Amino acid sequence: MMHKMYSIAVVTLVLAVLLATLPHTPEQMAYDMESMKKTLIAGGLYKCCLTDPCSYCLVKDGKCDCLDEVMNGETPCGECVGEILEGEGNRLIAPYFAQALSDKLGEKDAMKRIISEKYGISEEEQV
Repeated sequence: MMHKMYSIAVVTLVLAVLLATLPHTPEQMAYDMESMKKTLIAGGLYKCCLTDPCSYCLVKDGKCDCLDEVMNGETPCGECVGEILEGEGNRLIAPYFAQALSDKLGEKDAMKRIISEKYGISEEEQV
């Protein structure tokens, strides 16, 4: 636990230093953020529910738990909600999306229809 907290603190510090050294080009900033996400993923600290991991959690928390949230029926971060509704979620966990999104947004039946349309799975296959 202490190691994870230390790692989060280090990533947050690195992000702060990167932001403090502006002006970065948009391309360099995107590269830096992707590099930090890859490092956190390798360390088990960035578990996103999207095929292309979100950036919101990196900036907000220095880690991502959206995968765990979805699997536990909880709504993930706002970026993940939007991307899931666009069909960019991890298809392996698509049966869990409607339950997780309806946790805070309600309308579980409507969510199931959207997930069915975007991910090609029936409403019956969903949790």
